[in-house]
Amino acid sequence: MKPLYIYDPTVSQVLDVEIRELLCQCFKDARFRYQRFNYELPVHRWILRNGEGKLLAHVGVHDKRLGSEKGELRVAGLAEVCVHPEARGNGYMRRLVGEAHRWCRAQGIDFATLFGKSEIYGRFGYVPQNNQLELFDVEAGVWKQKSFPHFQVLPFSAQSWPRGLIQLFGPEY
Repeated sequence: MKPLYIYDPTVSQVLDVEIRELLCQCFKDARFRYQRFNYELPVHRWILRNGEGKLLAHVGVHDKRLGSEKGELRVAGLAEVCVHPEARGNGYMRRLVGEAHRWCRAQGIDFATLFGKSEIYGRFGYVPQNNQLELFDVEAGVWKQKSFPHFQVLPFSAQSWPRGLIQLFGPEY
């Protein structure tokens, strides 16, 4: 089984249904019955199928810009990382996340970020960060600060992660 890259605008209706079904099984979140993303549609995806063609694993990657004391940062935001419950323990997550990381490095992205548990993502080198994140509330027309206890970062370069406030341009991922 080889991870398959998918540019999200090319996702077919059939694959859309498969991804949503997998996300529903993994996350038990009703929103996935209607959409293949949590807050924002990722541009890049990697999937893994078994020999019979069944979708086993998925990771979405956002190409994001963040504002910081160091200026604007280009980061990869990993999201909707999941493995079918019956296929867990076979290294599928490691393969997909590894493939996504290789792609990010090749694109010159300095950091990968995600919102997840350090017990899971620490093995990939992610480190929890305690930055305050500032998001733009479109409805209110103002920036709002929010703490995210599970915000984690993986550096791809020698550049250090900035301290202080981080502005997230666009919605959460």
